Amino acid sequence: MKRYNLKMFRIMQDLTQQDIAQKLGISKSHYVSIEQGTQDPSFKLLEQFAEVFTINDIWELMKKGK
Repeated sequence: MKRYNLKMFRIMQDLTQQDIAQKLGISKSHYVSIEQGTQDPSFKLLEQFAEVFTINDIWELMKKGK
């Protein structure tokens, strides 16, 4: 299952996968695997994501869609 909330956030912010990967300091392929749900991010990476994008509820981004 893909993580639709994460993808929707990226699209709503008009960011590419590469843009987010650069902001987080990870490779694009690592970010893509997180967005697609094939790899889980570390808690540290989730914290970085929340800081970079000032998101209050990071767990909402990680919910898996149908």
